[in-house]
Amino acid sequence: MFSVFVNAKPDVFTETLKTGLAVPLILSLAVIGPTLEELLFQAGIQKGIFKRLNPWIAIILTAIIFAGAHNVTLNWSFLN
Repeated sequence: MFSVFVNAKPDVFTETLKTGLAVPLILSLAVIGPTLEELLFQAGIQKGIFKRLNPWIAIILTAIIFAGAHNVTLNWSFLN
């Protein structure tokens, strides 16, 4: 739902908040989405990986999956 507003003009977000969708939108963005995300990564993916791999590898692998899910670009320039 948030991706709709990423490239939108500020008026689009403001107008949406004026509709009856304001409360569900805010709950989705601030409460429901992050809670489900934590459950997925902590209880699902990370717990499953911890059972099969070394804890350090599991943490790193989960972090990479998490970053990939958020389209985070890794900057390795500090290694040079």
